[in-house]
Amino acid sequence: MKVEQKQRRTFTLSAQVLGWLDSKAKESKVSRSELVNQLLDSYYQEERKKEMEEGYKALGGILQESAQASFSLQKKVVPDYSGKSN
Repeated sequence: MKVEQKQRRTFTLSAQVLGWLDSKAKESKVSRSELVNQLLDSYYQEERKKEMEEGYKALGGILQESAQASFSLQKKVVPDYSGKSN
């Protein structure tokens, strides 16, 4: 089992954000630090997902262009087969 190492950092937050954070931590029955970790992890995962989606879209365009080029070449090499006998 892999044990996750955590590091301590200090952040300055507005009173409004800190109040909201404390309220949500109490509501979720977790520490403030744990809630911040969960929120940032969720944000991090969403950002990674967006990056992956953008990568897949770009790759899809590349694959489509490649398929079109291959089809064009295939038509030159392999004549169309209609399935009808002459």
